[in-house]
Amino acid sequence: MQDDYAVEPIPGLPDVPPDGERILWQCTPSWRVLARRLFQFPLIALYFMALAVWSGASAAHDGAPVTDVVVTVAGTLAVGGALLALLALVAWWIERSTVYTITSERVVIRYGLALPMTVNFPFKVIGDADLKVFHNGTGNIALSLMRGHGVAWLLMWPHVRPWRWARTQPMLRGLYDARATAEVLARALGAHAARAHAASGDGDAGSQVRGSAGGVTPVPEGSAKDDEGAESGADSGVDRGAGGGAVAQAAG
Repeated sequence: MQDDYAVEPIPGLPDVPPDGERILWQCTPSWRVLARRLFQFPLIALYFMALAVWSGASAAHDGAPVTDVVVTVAGTLAVGGALLALLALVAWWIERSTVYTITSERVVIRYGLALPMTVNFPFKVIGDADLKVFHNGTGNIALSLMRGHGVAWLLMWPHVRPWRWARTQPMLRGLYDARATAEVLARALGAHAARAHAASGDGDAGSQVRGSAGGVTPVPEGSAKDDEGAESGADSGVDRGAGGGAVAQAAG
């Protein structure tokens, strides 16, 4: 982990990759997905709508004039709207400050609202990965690290899997095309495992991956739709892994 105040030679990476290492995929998270999934926009909006109805009905029941009832309802909705606007700004800021990168050797997360940081996860410390896809194709990929390799939950938030306190799992959040990203990661993990097997000759090529998808294990799709988004820009030489492939079929 390192501070990244210096100018990045490549967006999302603190240094130029070593010879032989290739950038396979880069993306930023979608602020719309972050707003909906991370900050729970629908639940917050529903809460303030119900609170506005209750406060208005309570004021009317107490005999307040119509103007006071309207002011009460409008005030409650204004507070809720301000909170949603603030959370949307934070989600947008997270999108602007975050770059996810998959290379032929590692996963890199560059993040930080106030203090830019970069965390590298070499494939040799990634035990497996869990894919969660929502109905519109967006989703998350959580990385399970090998024992002895961990990160601080608070330091990595929001790029961590929720409710995993004992063994923090870094997570690529709000991916525009989660299945395609999982395919890129699966191929990269599989190729790395094959190289490690060839180098060691110990017959344990699958020790870092789980399942036949090269380490990416699909989980059931989410129950709600996200806002649609288009994938953000990256270097023209980066393969975005178009197409769902085997992981898309397994996740569906």
